[in-house]
Amino acid sequence: MRRIVLPLLLALCLLLCSCGEEPAPGGVRTPDMLNITNNDADFAGCLQRFDAVCAALEAKVTVLEGAHNKKIETNSDGSYFLDENYILTGFSPFSLKLRAQVAGFSDDLTDADAQALYRAAANGKKIEYSAKNNEYSLRFVEEAQSETYTAVYDKTNDALRCTFESDDGVTETLEEFLEFLPLGGNAYAIQSQNARCEIRFRADGSIDSFVCTQAQSPIYGEEDSIYPGVKEWPSDWALAKGHDAMVQIQTYSDDVLIHEDCSGGPWKEVRINAAGYASAFYE
Repeated sequence: MRRIVLPLLLALCLLLCSCGEEPAPGGVRTPDMLNITNNDADFAGCLQRFDAVCAALEAKVTVLEGAHNKKIETNSDGSYFLDENYILTGFSPFSLKLRAQVAGFSDDLTDADAQALYRAAANGKKIEYSAKNNEYSLRFVEEAQSETYTAVYDKTNDALRCTFESDDGVTETLEEFLEFLPLGGNAYAIQSQNARCEIRFRADGSIDSFVCTQAQSPIYGEEDSIYPGVKEWPSDWALAKGHDAMVQIQTYSDDVLIHEDCSGGPWKEVRINAAGYASAFYE
């Protein structure tokens, strides 16, 4: 009898102990993880992959910096914004006007469809749209003034480039551009006129590391293009223009986010240990 009771008691003890443990969040995807749902080898699919990379990047930074700020606010007497470690800057490095316009580009979008789709955005201007062989162009024209949005997709490298140009009848101006390039090995590069990001993901979709830099003014042009690919990827690409040309820098590695900015004058650095705020991604 004793031989039977003892194993039963041990099993009961193990069961009671396990009931007090927190359930493992296995398989749960948090907003800071890469979630690619479109693998189509076309512009629309590539644009969605860009969105997925950006969503993970922005979630990692905003959630960690938000949780960091909240802790300072909780422990403050009300003047939390005066704390030298309080982060006052927002984070949306690739929020561009052109993104909304190129969202509808596809080989299946006819000129008639474009007239209806972009009527509100054109605001009374004439709409001209063309699409052929993964190249797209949308123009809003009014007398001598125009806005032109273009996009190209390179199937070989699964890369894209989008531009927004204005023309006032005298000067043509490149207002915005966006480039997105997979680097292989779950790594990606993103570039606009004043921002660069190089980000790497682990096999499970979690972020392994990134460097994201934002310049004080537009400093990247045609000569800096990474589309449709770069044979030999340059080292320290995100900071190639120099630290002092930037207004904000976020780096992440070894589960530590380092925030640097000089928006308030002198450079300040804030280090955030991600492990201390892991629960914030489940709220």
